[in-house]
Amino acid sequence: MKMGISKISILTTLLSLQEHYKKIAKPFEWKFSREDLSKMLKKLSKQSGDLALSA
Repeated sequence: MKMGISKISILTTLLSLQEHYKKIAKPFEWKFSREDLSKMLKKLSKQSGDLALSA
């Protein structure tokens, strides 16, 4: 038995959601710098090295 949801209904719902989000969305301030990324990558690299030694 087929469900009674049409493609048009799904499309209408998705477009309504898109319009709603456009109205409420607010930009955010990115606070993660390149230096922060570099520090995190070094930390992760060290952790993965420690895991390799323990294996």
